[in-house]
Amino acid sequence: MANLGNFFPDDIKSDFASDKLKAGVVLRFFVTDTTPPKIKRIIIIAIEHSRILAATVFINSEINPAIFSSEELRKLQYKLEYAKCDFLDHDSYVDCSEIKERTADSLMKLLKSSPSVHLGELCTEEFKAIKELIKGARTIPVRIKKKFSLFL
Repeated sequence: MANLGNFFPDDIKSDFASDKLKAGVVLRFFVTDTTPPKIKRIIIIAIEHSRILAATVFINSEINPAIFSSEELRKLQYKLEYAKCDFLDHDSYVDCSEIKERTADSLMKLLKSSPSVHLGELCTEEFKAIKELIKGARTIPVRIKKKFSLFL
């Protein structure tokens, strides 16, 4: 099956990618920073001021007790309800215990080449709650929070 994005001119693909590369956006694509590597949903939490890096978090199907073994880590999992999020297949959890840095350029290229990776955006209330959990997470270094202006 052909990629629908291949049928659009480059300027339209670039405009789409620029519009969608922002905080609160949900993307789904193959990631190599999980064990094992797999297709995952991520949320862009912030883009640093130079627009070189983006802070992202994973959306997981469940809270894996082997990975999130402490009460502190379990409290940093934000539940997203399927009924409120049309980009989900079922209730899921946002891992607010860790930020994964990605280059904004790689996300932009991904959005240009395969617009279907864009699944939607979080509602304002959900996004605010997730950012608050991240701001308070002792598992995320202060330097990372400062880099992405997550103290504001």
